[in-house]
Amino acid sequence: MKPQRALQAETGVKVTVVDKAEQAKRIHAAIAQRAYELFESHGRQCGHELEDWEEARAATLGALDFGLTLRDHEMLLGADVADFAPDSLFVWAAPGRLTLCGRPLANRMPAATDRDGEHMIFREIPVRAAFNPYGVKAKLRGRFLEIMLPLAGWAEQVRAVAA
Repeated sequence: MKPQRALQAETGVKVTVVDKAEQAKRIHAAIAQRAYELFESHGRQCGHELEDWEEARAATLGALDFGLTLRDHEMLLGADVADFAPDSLFVWAAPGRLTLCGRPLANRMPAATDRDGEHMIFREIPVRAAFNPYGVKAKLRGRFLEIMLPLAGWAEQVRAVAA
């Protein structure tokens, strides 16, 4: 008899439509807050502003490995989100860009503090294909995040081909 594989629980992840300018503004504010925290942790010594800013930027806006797959009328994006506390993860969607947001795991480097005093990290994903940000859905399966992006104009393309 074959052993059965345990199914991983799926968890829905909140997706919020936020325009690119607002995303950039929020991320810049988070980096600035973290840079100030670093300045304070160094005894408020002047002359290290650039180093503090770069360290804050690296901690707050790190790289993310992800993969894209096209299927039917949507794009499926998968990413390992092991740096994030699973219960804190959410997605900002804007035309051409997705941003993963959340708290870092306790054993990871701290990031910027948001308005509520929570440390936050961000991972930006540029998406070159046109997609409808209002139709984006995300699911967390263990440490992997799946994001479904409905391709914009798909229905019009199908109608044009059928005509």
